[in-house]
Amino acid sequence: MNTFWLIAAGLIVIIAAALVFVLLPWLRKIQKETLTTPNGVVVILTGSRTPAIVVGVAIFLFAVALYLAWSKPVISTPSPSQIAQNGPMAPEHIEMIKGLNARLEQNPNDGKGWSMLARSYAVLGRYSESAAAYEKATNLIQNDAALLVDYADVLAMANGRNLQGKPLELIHSALKIDPNNAKGLLLIGKAAYQAGDFTHAVGYWEKLLQSLPPDSPLAKQISDNIAQARAQAK
Repeated sequence: MNTFWLIAAGLIVIIAAALVFVLLPWLRKIQKETLTTPNGVVVILTGSRTPAIVVGVAIFLFAVALYLAWSKPVISTPSPSQIAQNGPMAPEHIEMIKGLNARLEQNPNDGKGWSMLARSYAVLGRYSESAAAYEKATNLIQNDAALLVDYADVLAMANGRNLQGKPLELIHSALKIDPNNAKGLLLIGKAAYQAGDFTHAVGYWEKLLQSLPPDSPLAKQISDNIAQARAQAK
């Protein structure tokens, strides 16, 4: 267990540094910005790619390290093409991915493990591999609206941000489980906008807006996009 606590302590320091030096200045910046396109709905949630990736990777390194240390998997080496398919990664990222893959080789019915692997690939921008892991996770974990919406999101990212087709089907399934899922309403509104269905886009975003703090940056952005969709509908 000493290794477990050393890993935990070290990664807590990484996350703290990411929050202080990256996330806080970024939050101050986005409060001053006004986005005017439907793409801004997603941008306001994620910000610029650099802060989102830095903080996201730090958090997932922490979560994955705890998962691996607790379960003590047998480490095996995946093929180089699997590791390097979408570009180089830092050594610590490679080890985390290898560890998760090894853990899942030993226990392929671990839905939470597949979900964690999927999210780890997603924050690294490896959307195709993330989608494959999400497919396995959703086959093992039933009726999880958040998981279905995240799966839809990475599928869309893997296909040039296109939400039509299977991503939209997954979002509909998620909203049947949880009609108020915020990310589901966000994405289904964007899907409707992409398809030129501005009336439904307004309806979905208005429902989302009701659940948001009125003075939040996201509420302001959703309001702007509602106004734009209404203008397009005329």
